[in-house]
Amino acid sequence: MKRKEFENLYDTYAVTVARFLSGYTKRKDQLEDWVQIVFLKIWKYRDSVDTDSDYLKTYLLKVARNVALSELSKKKRNFLYYWQDLDERVVVNPDGELYGHKRESLKPDLFMEKYNNALDNIPPRSQQIYQLSREDGLSYKEIAQTLKISPKTVEVHISKALRILRKELQEYK
Repeated sequence: MKRKEFENLYDTYAVTVARFLSGYTKRKDQLEDWVQIVFLKIWKYRDSVDTDSDYLKTYLLKVARNVALSELSKKKRNFLYYWQDLDERVVVNPDGELYGHKRESLKPDLFMEKYNNALDNIPPRSQQIYQLSREDGLSYKEIAQTLKISPKTVEVHISKALRILRKELQEYK
């Protein structure tokens, strides 16, 4: 793909990719960054991208989905690493003096352990559908097509999984 073809591709699909990615984030700055990442990936692999393909838009949106999931995953990992590195938090006593206080309520490892245990309490089919939705980022319709069930059945399984998770993790509300 030549530079001019790439510019045409960007001009044609940037708004479509941005609209698609807006389903993953509402922050404008993050959305703009993700669109740039998508097109940087396209440019990086420009020799293998068929701009005449009937599936070009589908390909772009698949790349966009993968970028969004990857970026959200990084954000989640960074948050957990930050949280684990917080050995102390600063507390101000009534006299205005600062002193370190070991964290007591900030225990992400314990939460993740309870979350994983709660996942184990979800029936296998509901667990599979929940993970396809929440971890793989598939829509109810995509899950229904993949598993050859109705979207309503997907909704029922997701509801069941969420009900169990809410009950098991209610102390973290």
